[in-house]
Amino acid sequence: MGHCWLMLCVIADRILRKIPSSAVIKTAILQFHLSCLGIDAIPKTWYCPKCRALPEFKRGGSKQNEALKMNSVCTCKSVANKNDKLYEYDLISSPNGWLDCVIIHEAHILLKKISTSIQGFQRPTLGPVHQFDIMTRPFIQIVNVNNNHWVCFSSINSPPGYVDVYDSLSTPLTQELLQLASDLTRPAFKGVRFIPVQQQKNASDCGVFSIAYATSLVYGLNPMNVTYNISQMRPHLLHCLMGGVITPFPTS
Repeated sequence: MGHCWLMLCVIADRILRKIPSSAVIKTAILQFHLSCLGIDAIPKTWYCPKCRALPEFKRGGSKQNEALKMNSVCTCKSVANKNDKLYEYDLISSPNGWLDCVIIHEAHILLKKISTSIQGFQRPTLGPVHQFDIMTRPFIQIVNVNNNHWVCFSSINSPPGYVDVYDSLSTPLTQELLQLASDLTRPAFKGVRFIPVQQQKNASDCGVFSIAYATSLVYGLNPMNVTYNISQMRPHLLHCLMGGVITPFPTS
């Protein structure tokens, strides 16, 4: 029995749809306990850590389409090591690493445990397909815009019907951003407010900043009044994910 934290693979999606929800996810190769995966329900996609390192599985890889047509559950056909984790340590550690949906949602899961009174923290992949649940209480939600940028939404400090946008690049207002905010709050949606916050200094830190904003909000801090220590943000995020608890990001 393999005990590891993994994603569920799109390659296996066709197989997994036939499997009822249970304490164990069965694949064509091995079984993985949900508790070991660190999830409460069967996700839609999974790559084992070895396969995720292959060029055809990397973001924007030229062979991605061919890889997704493969019939086997995993090209390596082997169980991951016991110490393999859901999050991609190298991606977080790299100053140029762009955080993907896996890392963002792992942060969501840990943030949700801090305050059960705050709604949101839904899978970011639900945004582009307009499948977000409607929020009825103060919420926090990190969303992806234009498939290349992370921003943090929240209604914690906003007037009724408005969604505050915490954006580390001060992205111009787009119809996509408005639609994502509306999907979370309809029919009460009135508009968005762009909150002035600390800005990133490179092209890849938007996910790290979005998680930092969300963390500040969960702990009752207003990101508008926080200046993060940029050099310590990625090491802090990695430490939090490895330890299973997110704490406020270092400030300067």
